[in-house]
Amino acid sequence: MRMALVTCERPSERDEDVDFLAPALRRSGVDVETPAWSDPRVDWSGFDLVKLSSPWDYHERPDQFAAWLRAAAKASNLQNPLAIVEWNLDKRYLRELDRAGVPTIATVWSEPGAEDAAIGADALLHAGVRIGARVRIGDRFIAQPGAVIGADGFSYVTPSPGVVEEARGAGVISARERAAYVRVNSLGGVRIGDDVEVGANACIDRGTIADTTVGDGTKIDNLVMVGHNVRVGRGCLLCGHTGIAGSATIGDGCVLGGRASIADHAVLGKGVVITGNAAVSGHVPDGRIMMGYPGVRRDEFVAMWKALRRLPRTLARLEAAQKPVPKADASD
Repeated sequence: MRMALVTCERPSERDEDVDFLAPALRRSGVDVETPAWSDPRVDWSGFDLVKLSSPWDYHERPDQFAAWLRAAAKASNLQNPLAIVEWNLDKRYLRELDRAGVPTIATVWSEPGAEDAAIGADALLHAGVRIGARVRIGDRFIAQPGAVIGADGFSYVTPSPGVVEEARGAGVISARERAAYVRVNSLGGVRIGDDVEVGANACIDRGTIADTTVGDGTKIDNLVMVGHNVRVGRGCLLCGHTGIAGSATIGDGCVLGGRASIADHAVLGKGVVITGNAAVSGHVPDGRIMMGYPGVRRDEFVAMWKALRRLPRTLARLEAAQKPVPKADASD
Protein backbone atom coordinates (compact mmCIF):
# COMPACT_ATOMS: atom_id res chain seq x y z
CA MET A 1 0.00 0.00 0.00
CA ARG A 2 1.16 3.50 -0.82
CA MET A 3 0.33 6.13 1.82
CA ALA A 4 0.81 9.89 2.11
CA LEU A 5 1.33 11.65 5.45
CA VAL A 6 0.47 15.19 4.39
CA THR A 7 2.83 17.91 5.62
CA CYS A 8 3.61 21.51 4.66
CA GLU A 9 6.43 23.28 2.88
CA ARG A 10 7.98 24.95 5.93
CA PRO A 11 7.14 22.98 9.11
CA SER A 12 7.43 25.13 12.21
CA GLU A 13 7.72 22.31 14.73
CA ARG A 14 8.38 18.61 15.08
CA ASP A 15 5.92 16.22 13.45
CA GLU A 16 5.71 13.00 15.48
CA ASP A 17 3.81 11.25 12.69
CA VAL A 18 6.76 11.75 10.39
CA ASP A 19 9.35 11.00 13.08
CA PHE A 20 7.76 7.87 14.56
CA LEU A 21 4.73 6.70 12.58
CA ALA A 22 6.36 6.75 9.14
CA PRO A 23 9.30 4.46 10.14
CA ALA A 24 6.93 2.04 11.88
CA LEU A 25 4.69 1.85 8.81
CA ARG A 26 7.67 1.29 6.55
CA ARG A 27 8.81 -1.59 8.74
CA SER A 28 5.34 -3.05 8.22
CA GLY A 29 5.75 -2.87 4.45
CA VAL A 30 3.78 0.34 3.79
CA ASP A 31 5.24 2.68 1.20
CA VAL A 32 5.04 6.03 3.07
CA GLU A 33 5.76 9.47 1.65
CA THR A 34 5.48 12.89 3.30
CA PRO A 35 4.47 15.37 0.59
CA ALA A 36 3.43 18.96 1.25
CA TRP A 37 -0.25 19.55 0.53
CA SER A 38 0.59 22.60 -1.61
CA ASP A 39 3.18 20.86 -3.82
CA PRO A 40 1.73 21.03 -7.35
CA ARG A 41 3.94 18.15 -8.53
CA VAL A 42 2.20 15.56 -6.36
CA ASP A 43 -0.27 13.17 -8.01
CA TRP A 44 -2.64 12.38 -5.14
CA SER A 45 -4.44 9.72 -7.16
CA GLY A 46 -1.29 7.62 -6.89
CA PHE A 47 -1.84 7.07 -3.16
CA ASP A 48 -4.09 4.40 -1.66
CA LEU A 49 -4.49 6.42 1.55
CA VAL A 50 -4.00 10.12 2.36
CA LYS A 51 -3.74 11.20 6.01
CA LEU A 52 -3.41 14.77 7.25
CA SER A 53 -0.32 14.97 9.42
CA SER A 54 1.16 18.46 9.68
CA PRO A 55 -0.30 20.87 7.07
CA TRP A 56 0.37 23.69 9.53
CA ASP A 57 0.49 26.54 7.04
CA TYR A 58 -3.10 25.98 5.80
CA HIS A 59 -4.30 29.10 7.65
CA GLU A 60 -2.13 31.27 5.42
CA ARG A 61 -4.11 30.10 2.34
CA PRO A 62 -7.40 28.73 3.68
CA ASP A 63 -9.29 28.89 0.39
CA GLN A 64 -6.50 27.11 -1.47
CA PHE A 65 -6.28 24.47 1.25
CA ALA A 66 -10.05 23.87 1.18
CA ALA A 67 -9.90 23.39 -2.60
CA TRP A 68 -7.00 20.94 -2.18
CA LEU A 69 -8.98 18.98 0.42
CA ARG A 70 -11.89 18.47 -1.94
CA ALA A 71 -9.56 17.49 -4.80
CA ALA A 72 -7.62 15.03 -2.63
CA ALA A 73 -10.86 13.45 -1.36
CA LYS A 74 -11.93 12.83 -4.96
CA ALA A 75 -8.54 11.57 -6.12
CA SER A 76 -7.79 9.21 -3.23
CA ASN A 77 -9.00 7.84 0.09
CA LEU A 78 -8.75 10.82 2.48
CA GLN A 79 -8.62 9.26 5.94
CA ASN A 80 -9.77 12.46 7.67
CA PRO A 81 -13.52 12.96 6.98
CA LEU A 82 -13.84 15.86 4.58
CA ALA A 83 -16.91 17.39 6.26
CA ILE A 84 -15.24 17.46 9.69
CA VAL A 85 -12.00 18.97 8.35
CA GLU A 86 -13.90 21.68 6.49
CA TRP A 87 -15.95 22.41 9.62
CA ASN A 88 -12.95 22.93 11.87
CA LEU A 89 -10.94 24.99 9.40
CA ASP A 90 -12.83 27.93 10.92
CA LYS A 91 -11.88 27.84 14.59
CA ARG A 92 -15.26 29.19 15.58
CA TYR A 93 -16.25 25.54 15.67
CA LEU A 94 -14.92 25.70 19.24
CA ARG A 95 -17.82 28.01 20.07
CA GLU A 96 -20.27 25.42 18.83
CA LEU A 97 -18.61 22.73 20.92
CA ASP A 98 -18.62 24.99 23.98
CA ARG A 99 -22.32 25.79 23.53
CA ALA A 100 -23.01 22.08 23.23
CA GLY A 101 -21.36 21.51 26.61
CA VAL A 102 -18.10 20.06 25.32
CA PRO A 103 -15.13 21.27 27.43
CA THR A 104 -12.88 23.53 25.33
CA ILE A 105 -9.82 25.60 26.06
CA ALA A 106 -10.43 29.26 26.98
CA THR A 107 -10.23 31.11 23.66
CA VAL A 108 -9.64 34.70 22.53
CA TRP A 109 -11.41 35.52 19.27
CA SER A 110 -9.86 37.71 16.60
CA GLU A 111 -12.83 38.20 14.33
CA PRO A 112 -12.73 37.64 10.54
CA GLY A 113 -11.53 40.78 8.83
CA ALA A 114 -9.18 41.65 11.71
CA GLU A 115 -6.39 42.38 9.26
CA ASP A 116 -3.20 44.07 10.40
CA ALA A 117 -3.82 43.19 14.06
CA ALA A 118 -0.72 42.56 16.18
CA ILE A 119 -0.13 41.85 19.88
CA GLY A 120 3.26 42.21 21.58
CA ALA A 121 5.17 39.79 23.80
CA ASP A 122 3.94 38.34 27.11
CA ALA A 123 0.27 39.21 26.59
CA LEU A 124 -2.47 37.69 28.74
CA LEU A 125 -5.86 37.54 27.05
CA HIS A 126 -8.68 36.06 29.08
CA ALA A 127 -11.68 34.24 27.66
CA GLY A 128 -14.01 36.13 25.33
CA VAL A 129 -11.62 38.95 24.42
CA ARG A 130 -12.23 40.36 20.91
CA ILE A 131 -9.46 41.97 18.87
CA GLY A 132 -10.59 43.83 15.75
CA ALA A 133 -8.92 45.03 12.57
CA ARG A 134 -5.95 47.40 12.62
CA VAL A 135 -5.31 46.97 16.34
CA ARG A 136 -1.65 47.23 17.38
CA ILE A 137 -0.90 46.31 21.00
CA GLY A 138 2.41 46.57 22.86
CA ASP A 139 4.13 44.18 25.25
CA ARG A 140 2.77 42.77 28.52
CA PHE A 141 -0.83 43.56 27.66
CA ILE A 142 -3.60 42.17 29.87
CA ALA A 143 -7.23 41.99 28.78
CA GLN A 144 -9.87 40.72 31.19
CA PRO A 145 -12.84 38.59 30.02
CA GLY A 146 -15.10 40.13 27.41
CA ALA A 147 -12.96 43.16 26.55
CA VAL A 148 -13.44 44.43 22.99
CA ILE A 149 -10.57 46.24 21.29
CA GLY A 150 -11.18 47.70 17.86
CA ALA A 151 -14.95 47.78 17.33
CA ASP A 152 -16.44 50.34 14.95
CA GLY A 153 -16.88 53.79 16.47
CA PHE A 154 -20.34 55.27 17.14
CA SER A 155 -20.22 57.66 14.17
CA TYR A 156 -23.32 58.76 12.26
CA VAL A 157 -24.27 61.79 10.16
CA THR A 158 -27.39 63.09 8.45
CA PRO A 159 -27.43 64.50 4.88
CA SER A 160 -28.83 67.77 6.23
CA PRO A 161 -28.42 69.40 9.67
CA GLY A 162 -30.08 67.17 12.24
CA VAL A 163 -31.47 67.39 15.76
CA VAL A 164 -28.08 67.87 17.43
CA GLU A 165 -27.05 70.77 15.17
CA GLU A 166 -30.47 72.39 15.58
CA ALA A 167 -30.41 72.08 19.35
CA ARG A 168 -26.91 73.54 19.56
CA GLY A 169 -27.63 76.39 17.19
CA ALA A 170 -31.21 77.46 17.96
CA GLY A 171 -31.79 75.90 21.36
CA VAL A 172 -35.05 74.35 20.15
CA ILE A 173 -36.05 71.34 18.06
CA SER A 174 -38.62 71.75 15.33
CA ALA A 175 -41.24 69.16 14.47
CA ARG A 176 -40.09 68.69 10.89
CA GLU A 177 -39.36 65.22 9.55
CA ARG A 178 -35.82 63.97 10.16
CA ALA A 179 -33.46 62.36 7.70
CA ALA A 180 -32.15 58.88 8.50
CA TYR A 181 -28.75 58.50 10.12
CA VAL A 182 -25.90 57.34 7.88
CA ARG A 183 -23.00 55.36 9.32
CA VAL A 184 -19.44 56.68 9.09
CA ASN A 185 -17.17 53.64 8.94
CA SER A 186 -14.11 53.51 11.16
CA LEU A 187 -11.12 53.33 8.81
CA GLY A 188 -8.56 53.98 11.54
CA GLY A 189 -7.31 51.55 14.15
CA VAL A 190 -6.30 51.31 17.81
CA ARG A 191 -2.74 51.69 19.10
CA ILE A 192 -2.05 50.53 22.66
CA GLY A 193 1.32 50.93 24.35
CA ASP A 194 3.24 48.62 26.68
CA ASP A 195 2.03 47.47 30.13
CA VAL A 196 -1.61 48.38 29.52
CA GLU A 197 -4.48 46.52 31.20
CA VAL A 198 -8.09 46.56 30.00
CA GLY A 199 -10.87 45.41 32.33
CA ALA A 200 -13.76 43.05 31.77
CA ASN A 201 -16.31 44.16 29.16
CA ALA A 202 -14.45 47.40 28.51
CA CYS A 203 -14.56 48.74 24.93
CA ILE A 204 -12.04 50.73 22.92
CA ASP A 205 -13.34 51.80 19.50
CA ARG A 206 -11.28 52.24 16.34
CA GLY A 207 -10.61 55.74 15.06
CA THR A 208 -12.54 57.21 12.14
CA ILE A 209 -9.40 58.11 10.17
CA ALA A 210 -6.58 58.42 12.71
CA ASP A 211 -6.08 55.78 15.41
CA THR A 212 -7.55 55.72 18.89
CA THR A 213 -4.52 55.59 21.20
CA VAL A 214 -3.78 54.44 24.75
CA GLY A 215 -0.37 55.25 26.25
CA ASP A 216 2.10 53.05 28.12
CA GLY A 217 1.14 51.89 31.59
CA THR A 218 -2.50 52.99 31.49
CA LYS A 219 -4.97 50.84 33.42
CA ILE A 220 -8.61 50.64 32.32
CA ASP A 221 -11.23 49.24 34.68
CA ASN A 222 -14.27 47.09 33.92
CA LEU A 223 -17.08 48.52 31.76
CA VAL A 224 -15.13 51.55 30.59
CA MET A 225 -16.02 53.05 27.18
CA VAL A 226 -13.28 54.73 25.12
CA GLY A 227 -14.78 56.25 21.97
CA HIS A 228 -13.34 56.68 18.50
CA ASN A 229 -10.37 59.03 17.98
CA VAL A 230 -9.77 59.34 21.73
CA ARG A 231 -6.18 59.85 22.83
CA VAL A 232 -5.36 58.56 26.32
CA GLY A 233 -1.90 59.41 27.65
CA ARG A 234 0.63 57.39 29.64
CA GLY A 235 0.05 56.15 33.18
CA CYS A 236 -3.66 56.97 33.41
CA LEU A 237 -6.29 55.28 35.58
CA LEU A 238 -9.80 55.00 34.12
CA CYS A 239 -12.16 53.63 36.77
CA GLY A 240 -15.29 51.57 36.21
CA HIS A 241 -18.18 52.94 34.12
CA THR A 242 -16.12 55.87 32.88
CA GLY A 243 -17.23 57.06 29.45
CA ILE A 244 -14.96 59.03 27.12
CA ALA A 245 -16.71 60.39 24.03
CA GLY A 246 -15.13 60.62 20.61
CA SER A 247 -12.06 62.79 19.91
CA ALA A 248 -11.41 63.63 23.57
CA THR A 249 -7.81 63.94 24.78
CA ILE A 250 -6.70 62.62 28.17
CA GLY A 251 -3.25 63.81 29.27
CA ASP A 252 -0.53 61.73 30.94
CA GLY A 253 -1.17 60.65 34.52
CA CYS A 254 -4.86 61.48 34.66
CA VAL A 255 -7.24 59.71 37.04
CA LEU A 256 -10.91 59.38 36.11
CA GLY A 257 -13.12 58.21 38.96
CA GLY A 258 -16.01 55.80 38.63
CA ARG A 259 -18.78 56.92 36.24
CA ALA A 260 -16.83 59.98 35.15
CA SER A 261 -18.05 61.42 31.85
CA ILE A 262 -15.81 63.16 29.34
CA ALA A 263 -17.59 64.92 26.48
CA ASP A 264 -16.50 64.73 22.86
CA HIS A 265 -13.49 66.92 21.97
CA ALA A 266 -12.79 67.72 25.64
CA VAL A 267 -9.10 68.15 26.53
CA LEU A 268 -7.66 67.13 29.90
CA GLY A 269 -4.14 68.28 30.73
CA LYS A 270 -1.51 66.25 32.55
CA GLY A 271 -2.23 64.93 36.05
CA VAL A 272 -5.91 65.90 36.05
CA VAL A 273 -8.24 64.15 38.51
CA ILE A 274 -11.92 63.80 37.63
CA THR A 275 -13.81 62.54 40.67
CA GLY A 276 -16.54 59.91 40.55
CA ASN A 277 -19.78 60.93 38.77
CA ALA A 278 -18.24 64.17 37.55
CA ALA A 279 -18.80 65.33 33.96
CA VAL A 280 -16.38 67.47 31.95
CA SER A 281 -17.11 69.10 28.61
CA GLY A 282 -14.28 71.57 27.97
CA HIS A 283 -10.59 72.18 28.56
CA VAL A 284 -9.08 71.28 31.95
CA PRO A 285 -5.60 72.64 32.76
CA ASP A 286 -2.77 70.49 34.12
CA GLY A 287 -3.07 69.25 37.69
CA ARG A 288 -6.65 70.36 38.30
CA ILE A 289 -9.22 68.40 40.35
CA MET A 290 -12.73 68.52 38.90
CA MET A 291 -15.90 67.58 40.78
CA GLY A 292 -19.64 67.58 40.18
CA TYR A 293 -22.04 67.91 37.28
CA PRO A 294 -21.22 69.97 35.37
CA GLY A 295 -17.63 69.62 36.48
CA VAL A 296 -16.04 72.57 38.29
CA ARG A 297 -12.83 73.08 40.27
CA ARG A 298 -12.76 71.26 43.58
CA ASP A 299 -12.66 74.47 45.65
CA GLU A 300 -15.62 75.87 43.73
CA PHE A 301 -17.56 72.64 44.14
CA VAL A 302 -16.91 72.58 47.91
CA ALA A 303 -18.00 76.24 48.23
CA MET A 304 -21.14 75.54 46.18
CA TRP A 305 -21.95 72.50 48.30
CA LYS A 306 -21.48 74.43 51.53
CA ALA A 307 -23.73 77.16 50.23
CA LEU A 308 -26.35 74.59 49.24
CA ARG A 309 -26.21 73.07 52.72
CA ARG A 310 -26.70 76.53 54.26
CA LEU A 311 -29.57 77.42 51.97
CA PRO A 312 -32.46 75.99 54.12
CA ARG A 313 -31.24 77.87 57.21
CA THR A 314 -30.75 81.06 55.21
CA LEU A 315 -34.28 80.88 53.80
CA ALA A 316 -35.70 80.23 57.28
CA ARG A 317 -33.94 83.31 58.72
CA LEU A 318 -35.07 85.41 55.75
CA GLU A 319 -38.65 84.33 56.21
CA ALA A 320 -38.53 85.07 59.95
CA ALA A 321 -37.06 88.51 59.34
CA GLN A 322 -39.71 89.58 56.86
CA LYS A 323 -42.00 92.37 58.18
CA PRO A 324 -45.66 91.37 57.91
CA VAL A 325 -47.43 93.45 55.26
CA PRO A 326 -50.86 94.70 56.53
CA LYS A 327 -53.96 94.51 54.47
CA ALA A 328 -54.91 97.67 52.60
CA ASP A 329 -58.04 98.35 54.68
CA ALA A 330 -56.38 97.70 58.03
CA SER A 331 -55.43 100.62 60.36
CA ASP A 332 -51.98 101.12 61.80
